[in-house]
Amino acid sequence: MTASAVRADPPTEQTAPPGRRGDGRAGPAGLTVTLVSLAALLVVSATAGLAIGSVHVPPGQVWGIVTHALGASWAEPDWSGARETIVLDVRAPRVLLGAVAGAGLAVVGTALQALIRNPLAEPYLLGVSSGASLGAVVVIVFGVTLLGPVSLPVAAFAGALGALLLVYATARTGGGSRRGGWSSPVWPSPRSSPPCWTCCCSPPTGATRPVRSSPGPSAASAA
Repeated sequence: MTASAVRADPPTEQTAPPGRRGDGRAGPAGLTVTLVSLAALLVVSATAGLAIGSVHVPPGQVWGIVTHALGASWAEPDWSGARETIVLDVRAPRVLLGAVAGAGLAVVGTALQALIRNPLAEPYLLGVSSGASLGAVVVIVFGVTLLGPVSLPVAAFAGALGALLLVYATARTGGGSRRGGWSSPVWPSPRSSPPCWTCCCSPPTGATRPVRSSPGPSAASAA
C-alpha cells in the first residue's frame, strides 16, 4: 500500500430543476407560471362558455359585449340586442356560477387534504356529503320553507357542517376509547423487544451483535 492517500472526489450536490425547490415543491417561478397558466385557461374556458351555444357568438363580439356592459367606450356596438341578451342575461350567470362553484370546491378540497394530510381526501371520507344529503332530505320530506327558496342549500350546508363537527369532536375525544369502544394501538416497549438489527439487518458501525448463549444440557440428559 503506497503512502500517498487516495483522495475521493467530493460528493456533488444535486441541483433542483428550474422552478422547483430542493424538496420537490414548486418555487416562486414555478408557482407564477402555474397561476398564469390557470388564469389564461380560465379566460379561455369562460370565453368558450359565453360563445358556444344554440346561437353562436364570435369570441371578439363576446368580449365587446362584456366590456361595453362594463362601461368601456372602445367597443363599437355592432351586435344585435338579442345577442347581447343571450350573452349577458343567459350565459354570463351560468359561467360565473360555474367559476365560483369550481373555486369553492378547490378551496374545500385543499382544506380537507391539509386537515387529513392525504392528497386523496374526499368529502365522503369525513361524512360531509352524507351530512349535506341528510339536511337536504329533511327539508324536502318535511317541507321546510322557513328561509324561502334558499332553505334547501342552507339546510344542506348546515348538515355538512354538523357532520364535520361531529367527526371532529369524536376524534378529539379519542373515538370512545375510554368507554370501552375503540382501543388505541399498543406499541411494544423498547426494553422488551430486541433492536431491529438483531433480527434482519446488519448492526450499525461500532456496534456488536448480541450473542445468545446456547442452553446447557438439561438435568434429564445429564442423568
